[in-house]
Amino acid sequence: MSPRTRKDVDERRAQILDATREVALERGLANLRVNDVAGHLGISSGLVHYHFSSKDELLVEMLRAMATDDVARLREAVAADGEPVARMDTVLREYLPVTRRDESWALWIDWWDEALRSEPLAVISSEFDTAWVAILEELITDGVEGGVFDCKDAHGAAWRLSALLDGLAVQVVLPRRTLSRRQMLEHARIGAAREVGLPRSAFPA
Repeated sequence: MSPRTRKDVDERRAQILDATREVALERGLANLRVNDVAGHLGISSGLVHYHFSSKDELLVEMLRAMATDDVARLREAVAADGEPVARMDTVLREYLPVTRRDESWALWIDWWDEALRSEPLAVISSEFDTAWVAILEELITDGVEGGVFDCKDAHGAAWRLSALLDGLAVQVVLPRRTLSRRQMLEHARIGAAREVGLPRSAFPA
């Protein structure tokens, strides 16, 4: 395959994955059909199947791409210059939903539901969770080594904080939300402060 042909294939696959994400947001993962994705792009379903053998493969690749982008964004936040508390707060704000209509979180919640019945989707969810916890653990460890954080179990703290953030995010994204973003961030900052041995006042108000 020539470089030009490879580029064309990659661009078409990216277009199909983007369209799959948009259709999934409109219809939900369970109701998404390959024909819907093809219609969204104005192409034949056969062309979609040329690049992705099945609906399952299409969903897996779309969600894997989304997870990869999210992990890369969070790693960039952790790697940024600054004090550990400021970096932790940036990660909290990057991870948590901005509004009730946060598209990534809407898909994440739908994804968790489908993962209960789909092993391939469950695998990607597990991979993302593990990568996210590793990012938090790295950040907490850096803070401990720098003498800023006080935490004897960075791995356990990372898992507890991850579970807290996921639970808070759901309360904001669901239609009948019980928390505002401001309240969500306050709970997240309290939880993070406790896990790293700091008073709440160490984090932004």
